[in-house]
Amino acid sequence: MGDIHMESLMTLFMLLHEGKIVDIAAMIESVGASERKVRALLGELRTMGERNGFEIRTIPKAGYLLKATDDALLESFIARNGQMHVDASNRTMRLHNMMLYLINIEEDYSSIDELAELLDVTRPTVVADLKLIVDILEKYELTYVSKPYYGIRIEGIEYNKRNLLADIFTEGIGNFSSMRYFTVDEEEQIKRIVFNGFYENQLYFNEAIFNETVAHVEVFIMRIFNADVHIRVDVNRMQIDAPSLNAANYIMTELMAKFGLPLSPKEEMLLALNIFVMTNSYQLPVEIQEKYVAHVKSALNAIDGEYHTNYSMNASLVNRLTYHVYALLIRISYKYEFKNPNYDRIGLKHIFANLLTIDFIKHLPLLKLEDLSRDELSLLSLHFAATMNDDKYRFQMNVKHVLLATGLIECNPDFLGSRVRMIFPNATLTTRFMKQVDGLDLDAFDLILLTTQHGYIERKTKTLVYELSPIPTDVELQRLQREVIYHNIRRHHGQINRLQEVLLPELFFIETDASLSYQDIVLKYAGIMESKGYAREGFRESVAQRESIGSTLYVSGVGGAHAMDSFTVENSVAVVRVANGRQSKDDGKLIFIFNIMREYFSVYQEVAELYTSILISPKILEISSYDELIIYINEVI
Repeated sequence: MGDIHMESLMTLFMLLHEGKIVDIAAMIESVGASERKVRALLGELRTMGERNGFEIRTIPKAGYLLKATDDALLESFIARNGQMHVDASNRTMRLHNMMLYLINIEEDYSSIDELAELLDVTRPTVVADLKLIVDILEKYELTYVSKPYYGIRIEGIEYNKRNLLADIFTEGIGNFSSMRYFTVDEEEQIKRIVFNGFYENQLYFNEAIFNETVAHVEVFIMRIFNADVHIRVDVNRMQIDAPSLNAANYIMTELMAKFGLPLSPKEEMLLALNIFVMTNSYQLPVEIQEKYVAHVKSALNAIDGEYHTNYSMNASLVNRLTYHVYALLIRISYKYEFKNPNYDRIGLKHIFANLLTIDFIKHLPLLKLEDLSRDELSLLSLHFAATMNDDKYRFQMNVKHVLLATGLIECNPDFLGSRVRMIFPNATLTTRFMKQVDGLDLDAFDLILLTTQHGYIERKTKTLVYELSPIPTDVELQRLQREVIYHNIRRHHGQINRLQEVLLPELFFIETDASLSYQDIVLKYAGIMESKGYAREGFRESVAQRESIGSTLYVSGVGGAHAMDSFTVENSVAVVRVANGRQSKDDGKLIFIFNIMREYFSVYQEVAELYTSILISPKILEISSYDELIIYINEVI
C-alpha cells in the first residue's frame, strides 16, 4: 500500500505547510490514522525535510511547526508532490481496501477493531467510512450486515459482488493495482493475455474496452483464489459471435496455464458475453445505419428548434451520436453498463450539455430516459460538450483582425500583442495610439482592444470594443475570451441575459432545516419560484421528474437543479445556501435552481465557469448573503 502511505505523508505535510502550529490531535483527525502512525509519519517527514528544504520543529506543550530552510528545494518538493489530492484519494483507497477485504472474507465476519488494525487507522475513522460504504453497496444491490458479538460483513449474490469489484479496479486506475493483490509481473501477464486474445481474433478494442476486460479477468482470478466462488449466471451461447467465444476461450486457457485456475465453462461464457457486447457495440451495420442517422437527425432538429442551434447540420456530431446510440442500445439489451468515475466533474463543467442530452433522448424514439444510468447519461453528454467547445474554438479562430489602440506611451504593444495571440492565434494586430484611430474603418476589425477608456469608439462601431490593461493577467484574458463568445451569440440571437442579471435578491435563500434532504430542498424552492410567478405551473413537478433520473448534486456539495421542459415566465435562478447541514455526501451546501429559457444557454456556460471555480477554490460555499454571492461571481466571471 505504498501509495496510501505516501498520500498520508503528504496529507500531514500540507497540514503543516499552512504555517501554523499543529498538535497531534489535529494531525490524527486530518490523516485519519492512529497516534503511533502519525508520530511515525512525523519522523519520516523530518528525514525528508533534510534533503528537501524544510524542518519540523517541536513547540513544547503546543505541537509542531514546519519551517523552510531552503526555499528553492521546498518549492521543488511541493511541485513534485503538492498537487496530490491526498484527502480524497486516501479515503477512496481506504474504502476500496475495506470493501475488498469484507467481500473476500465471504461467510466470515470482521470487527471494527480488526479493520482499524488492518488499515492502520483509528476506530472512529472506520465507523465513518462504513457509513459511506452502506450507500455504495446499495447501488450494487449488496447489503452491509452488522451482527452483535459477530461483527460485520457484505452479503449479496456473486454477480453483484463482482460488478462492485470490477468498478473498484477500473475506477481506481492505478490506485487499486497499488494494493498489490497482483505483482507487477502478474499484472503484465494478464494484460498480455487479454491483448493477445483480442488481437488473435481480430476484435476491435480501445483503451476502455481493454481496461474493463482486464478488470473482469482480475476479479475472476481474485474470487477463485480468495473464496473459491464461481459465477452462477447462465449465458445463451447462441447470442455470442465466434470471435468473442474464441477470444474468451484463449484467455481462460492461458489463465489456467499460468495461474493454475480450474476450468469453468460458465465463467468463460460470461467473459465471452462481455467481450461481445463491448467490441460489437462500436460497429454499426450498414443496413441499419440510415435508420439510426434519420432518428438522430430528427432529434437534433427538435433541439435546434428549441435552442436556436444548428446541430442537425453538424455531420461530425450526427455521426458520433449515431454510433454512440447504437452502442448504448446494445449495452442496454444485455443489461451492461459503462461506468464514468468522472461524472461529477463532467456534470459541473458541462451542465448545459447534460440538459441538451436529456432533451435529445426525449426526442429520440430509440431510447428511454429510464433505461439510462447517470454514468451513461454523462458519457452521451460529452458529444454535446465537445461540440460546444468546438463552437467556442471557432469563435476564437474567426478573430483575424484586431485593433490595439493605446493612449499610454509606456505600454509595450509587442508584449500585449503576444498575450492577445495566446487566445486568438489567427489574429493580425494593427497597433495605433488613440489619436491615430480617427480615419480607420473600425467595422473592418473583428475586435478592438483599448488600454484606456474611450466611450466614443464604442458608439462609432458594431465591432466588440474591450478595455484591457497594459499587462493583462490570465483572468483578464479569460474574460476577454468570454466576451468574444457572448458578442457572437448576441449577433445571432440578439440581447442575452448574463448570470448576474438572473440572480435576483428575492430568490436568494438560507435553509436552516437540517432534516431536509437535497431533493426536499430543491422541490421546496422550485415550488416557491412557481408560486412567485417566475415559472408556470408544473415547474416543480418537472424538476422532480429530472431528479428521478439522477441527482443533480455534484462534488463539493454544489447542486444544479432544473426542469425537464421549459416553464419559464421570467429568466431566473434561485440560490439556496444550506446552513448547518449534516455534511454527508447527500447534503447540498449551495444549490442553484435554474429557470432559464432554452435559447439563453449562455447563462449555463457562465454557470459552468462558476462551478469550475468552485472546484479550484470552494470559497463561495461559505457565502451568507446575496451581495457576497454577486461579489464572488463578478470576481470569477
